[in-house]
Amino acid sequence: MDDGRCPDIEHHYRHREGYAMALALHDALGWPITALVVDVPMGMDREISHVMHAWVTSPDGRGFDVCGYFDEDYLADTMAFTTGRLVPRTETFASAGDFMDSLRDSSASERTWRIVEANLMSGREQASRVVEEYVLRVHHVEERAYALN
Repeated sequence: MDDGRCPDIEHHYRHREGYAMALALHDALGWPITALVVDVPMGMDREISHVMHAWVTSPDGRGFDVCGYFDEDYLADTMAFTTGRLVPRTETFASAGDFMDSLRDSSASERTWRIVEANLMSGREQASRVVEEYVLRVHHVEERAYALN
């Protein structure tokens, strides 16, 4: 593409490894992580919250992910078809740790969570390279600040 954009990278991190990309963007920019969340009924009056997609929110309130800046309503509308009858909401996390805590399924064993966490951290490392080598090069970031967490 003439503008240097790579649809394969953008599709991968918007549809497969959005959590890792959100963490990497938070690390690089210091912006809070925002997630599109639905509550999934599990039967017997139990439900779990599930993060459908995650991104960072810029100081001016726009969402930012591997595809660049967007209006959060746009992303909610484009993701709505995957939620079916479930009502999506957004949640914002100031720290990577708070976001990670939101991803943990309380019914999963400690061993299972450690495996999931290790995989996510590996994905975060790869996404960090993509942020530096691709995202920040292709998309203009107006207010870059660095996170300490």
